Amino acid sequence: MRDSGNRWPGITALQARVRKRPSLRDYLSSKRRLPFNESGIFRHYPELDLEAEG
Repeated sequence: MRDSGNRWPGITALQARVRKRPSLRDYLSSKRRLPFNESGIFRHYPELDLEAEG
């Protein structure tokens, strides 16, 4: 993908515009963002889990 800018300049420009959107910019620079992984598309955020009733 690093070389895709030469092949698809429109996609590269779109990516740059998306990264500048305030809410996405904040997310992309936050600790909440997880690095890419190949173990699945689902993410787990423990802070969103309900407390177990006991």
